[in-house]
Amino acid sequence: MRRRRSKGDEPLSRRERQVLSFLYAKGEASAADVFGEAGNFPTYNAVRSTLRVLEAKGHVVHEKRGRQYLYRPTVARETARRSWLAHLVQSMFGGSATALVNTLIDERIATGEDLARLEKLIRNARSGGRGGAR
Repeated sequence: MRRRRSKGDEPLSRRERQVLSFLYAKGEASAADVFGEAGNFPTYNAVRSTLRVLEAKGHVVHEKRGRQYLYRPTVARETARRSWLAHLVQSMFGGSATALVNTLIDERIATGEDLARLEKLIRNARSGGRGGAR
């Protein structure tokens, strides 16, 4: 049985993630702001289309101010982060968090400081606590 997706839980394309990350950083922005600052969109209309898709998926809302629409995220950044991470682990690592961590270590993405924090998180989780360190 497939689980029903909640608001903001639908998978995002690379460009959708790029726009949403930009909106999280700025708080709110117009399509022109996104086009000018958020990366390599081929056209202004591509940005507008991406924003409409994000709105349809429940990730952003817009408010008209003067002659422009300002878009802002509707999903808390931490909620989006968890959803993206779950999708990443499922799609790229076969559902294995161990494979994800192994890649972080093998590719030397995780620093010594990161590894020390991971060890502490694992000890805490084993003793019945939760992670909590960011």
